[in-house]
Amino acid sequence: MNRPAPKNNEDAVAVRRAEPRDTQALADMANALNLAHGKPATLYTAELIHDEAFSEDRICHFLIAEHTGRPAGYALYHWMFNSDLARRGIWLTDLFVMPDKRRFGVGRKLFSAVAAETVNSGLPSLWWGVMSDNLPARAFFTALGARDEEARILELDGLALQALASEATW
Repeated sequence: MNRPAPKNNEDAVAVRRAEPRDTQALADMANALNLAHGKPATLYTAELIHDEAFSEDRICHFLIAEHTGRPAGYALYHWMFNSDLARRGIWLTDLFVMPDKRRFGVGRKLFSAVAAETVNSGLPSLWWGVMSDNLPARAFFTALGARDEEARILELDGLALQALASEATW
């Protein structure tokens, strides 16, 4: 059966919940995101994603976008507690679109799917971070109605984390 050609490239974008069969594609895209941020491009494996997102004790969820039937991007999110509202919410950890798939509506469709997951779960808020120098991403989120909280996300890892942890007295 022949399907009609999409009216535009945005019609060729589909978003769905990721499945175990997607773990290699998700690992490849997550590593591409790391590489773009100057981090090692070998941290993610299909096995790691399976363990963290599809095992009995999973800690995160993935949505995958496909453009013309091929992986084009992903959203990685998990539950969090919003102390401002004293309610659970969703924290969007990653929203990534393959560079050659940008400007086809992939990011918007992924982001709207995470928003729908938030609303459909009865949760009042969706939070995420964006690098200060990522002006295209900031403009994208602002155009969708996002409010810039002027907050900073800080990270403690490696030796600094170990040193601080060694001071704990409990």
